[in-house]
Amino acid sequence: MSKYLLLCEDDQYDRAVFAEIFQEVEKEYQLVMLEEGSEVMPFLATKQRRDAYPALILLDQNMPRKKGTEVLREVKASDDYKHIPVVIYSTHDGHELASESKALGAVTFMSKPYDYNEYIALIKTLMTLIV
Repeated sequence: MSKYLLLCEDDQYDRAVFAEIFQEVEKEYQLVMLEEGSEVMPFLATKQRRDAYPALILLDQNMPRKKGTEVLREVKASDDYKHIPVVIYSTHDGHELASESKALGAVTFMSKPYDYNEYIALIKTLMTLIV
């Protein structure tokens, strides 16, 4: 698989909007989407080589089965995956969640966009976080 970002978002509308704008803005990376936090670790486990891992993981915080910070904790506890940059994002714009996310190893916390220009800004910021 070519270079890609992994988006884990349970809201179908949010996934569709993000995917549409991502495709318009970003030409070098692809977008792979999962619907639930519990799918992230099994997805990563299917990747046989380090160069097949996502360049960045974007996790929605508020998912029904497994929250973004729970997935973040699992990713950062794994010797195989802890190098992958992870971003938590949420409609909840709380300093406490941002602090918790960073303490668990997220490169940053971001608020979910509400309009087209905010999505573009979010995507451009995400691309600067890829190492």
